[in-house]
Amino acid sequence: MNFSDMSKEALLDELNRLRNEIQEADMKKAQLGSLVAAQARMQALLHHASDAVIQVSGVDETIQSLNLVALRVFGYEEMELLYRPITELIPIPPQYSGLLPYLEDIVQSNADSDSEKRPIVGLTKKGAIVYLQVAVAKASCDDMTLFEDSVVEYVEEGEAETESYLCIIRDVSEERRILHELKLHRDQLNTMVSARTKDLEAERQKAEKASRAKTEFLANMSHELRTPMHAILSFAEMGQARIDKVSAERLSYYFQRIDESGRRLLGLINDLLDVSKAEAGKMELIYSETNIVQLVDSVRAEFEGLFLNKALTFTLSVDQACPTCISLDRDKILHVLQNLLSNAVKFSVQEGDIKVIIQPEERYLKTKTKSQEKQRQEGISISVSDMGVGIPDAELGLIFSKFVQSSQTKDGSGGTGLGLAIVKTYVELHGGYVAAANNPQGGAVFTFWLPCRPLSQP
Repeated sequence: MNFSDMSKEALLDELNRLRNEIQEADMKKAQLGSLVAAQARMQALLHHASDAVIQVSGVDETIQSLNLVALRVFGYEEMELLYRPITELIPIPPQYSGLLPYLEDIVQSNADSDSEKRPIVGLTKKGAIVYLQVAVAKASCDDMTLFEDSVVEYVEEGEAETESYLCIIRDVSEERRILHELKLHRDQLNTMVSARTKDLEAERQKAEKASRAKTEFLANMSHELRTPMHAILSFAEMGQARIDKVSAERLSYYFQRIDESGRRLLGLINDLLDVSKAEAGKMELIYSETNIVQLVDSVRAEFEGLFLNKALTFTLSVDQACPTCISLDRDKILHVLQNLLSNAVKFSVQEGDIKVIIQPEERYLKTKTKSQEKQRQEGISISVSDMGVGIPDAELGLIFSKFVQSSQTKDGSGGTGLGLAIVKTYVELHGGYVAAANNPQGGAVFTFWLPCRPLSQP
């Protein structure tokens, strides 16, 4: 351009145009510098973010850029992921057209569900599963790539824009593991609380049952004590009032009834004392060599009158291999047999059968040494069976408890509820055991086992 041919006005216009172009260039340069600075700040911010951030193309869902956290979460190098499909990191089921519909469906289903939330699953370079939280934000790469470390090229105005979006990803695998462990611990605690609650409820019911049993025992015991006491006082009063009016034979009858009632009363008191001694651990056994068959026969003779009254048949069966004598406390085992035969008579039907079977039986008992070894012990088994009403199955485990009576005694058969408890106490003091069962033919069977010699002896 020849400025010498230009008029003054044209020259001024050209100078103004050039000055404006220079000013616009300076402004663009300043804008570019600001843009570079802003991008640098953004890079620093995103690279130091606590979450992974991945820029994804909105066209083909390829990875455009990503920060350092994303590389750590998935275990890749940057160049291994650039322009790779995002679905290599977050696989999606085939029914979804892309990542966004898949994420939207998970968010919607989790919002509508009260159950455990659907996780978003990612895959690391090594194929390990990681659980993710993913948030998506719209972005644009018309002017920059968010994590580009090279100089950013300015996009000329009017160039077509390519939409993209940001995936902000948080690895919640550890959080999910902790929540899973907490759930397991919570479930275990709930199970323990439930079991403990059941145990407490069972203990409560057991305590209530024991309380009712003691109440019934006191009522029965009051009746059992009052009956012989009333007989003693009544016959003593009649004897005193008629001492000069009745024969000596009649007076002897009064004294006989007083003696019988007194002995019965003494037996009840002795039972109470024996239970108290056993609970206090003060009961001692006096061992002697005893012919067990003769002992059973003596009890049979004692109950002969009761057998006749109900037309009962008594059968004693003894295995020939049984020892003739064993070492035991004669009075205690006599009491055991009396209680068992008394129950058999009490609950037997008219013209029923009562059977006593004696046979040898070896048992292996734990020794009192630290090794808890079992030692073979010779002994005898004695069973007493009747043809009576039997014992309800639910009560078989409780029948030997103190103050407990079978519901079958509610028919007015009487008793204190101590008889079988004393049987168990005396037998176990000898180192034996006792059990109850129902006879398949009807009635009950009580079996107790005794060692042939005291367990402390060799």
